[in-house]
Amino acid sequence: MKNRIGNFLFKYRGFTPIPIALMIAYWHQDFNLIMVEVGLPILLLGEIIRILSVRHIGGKSRTRKV
Repeated sequence: MKNRIGNFLFKYRGFTPIPIALMIAYWHQDFNLIMVEVGLPILLLGEIIRILSVRHIGGKSRTRKV
């Protein structure tokens, strides 16, 4: 059972943030500019790290095979 869940999450790893983003959008509180000013640089830093990591690893990271 654990292996099947892991394989499923690996295969669809590009889509796993979507439910989290939908939950955040659904249960958000009032718009807060300070949180955007703090969150946006963190988001950009994370994306830069992700892009550099994929670039460093190369084509091995772009497979859907387990």
